Amino acid sequence: MKHLFFNVIAVILLFCTTVSYGQEKRTIAFSGLPQTAQNFVNKHFSDKEVSTVFYDTDDKEYEVRFSDGSKIEFDKKGSWEEIEDRDNVPATVMPQPIRDYLATNHKNTKVRKISADRRGYEVELLGDMELKFNKKGKFLRYDD
Repeated sequence: MKHLFFNVIAVILLFCTTVSYGQEKRTIAFSGLPQTAQNFVNKHFSDKEVSTVFYDTDDKEYEVRFSDGSKIEFDKKGSWEEIEDRDNVPATVMPQPIRDYLATNHKNTKVRKISADRRGYEVELLGDMELKFNKKGKFLRYDD
């Protein structure tokens, strides 16, 4: 009976270890990012200090964290998916139509976060107002 109990415990521990291992983010060197992501960070965030770079083994995605708390998430090819900046997301990372819309309609409001997916863009302004744009950067609606 004792052997059965210990075998069951061993199987449970093995299962838990396997599950947690698969969901682990691994720390990697900045040079481990795809070249596209490295170029993006160097071009648009050269004034920030990179503190940690993670690689998600399950989703094959990357996350760059900066010492000021800002972060960027990249897909497996190195294209950005989400940018959070404690100060203000640089306008240079946004498509021109989004920049134009924000300059006209939210002139002095800072952008806290921008995310991109196959449907379009979501921009979160300081104060938690969210704006949705299509793939071409055309404004669709407010979403709060």
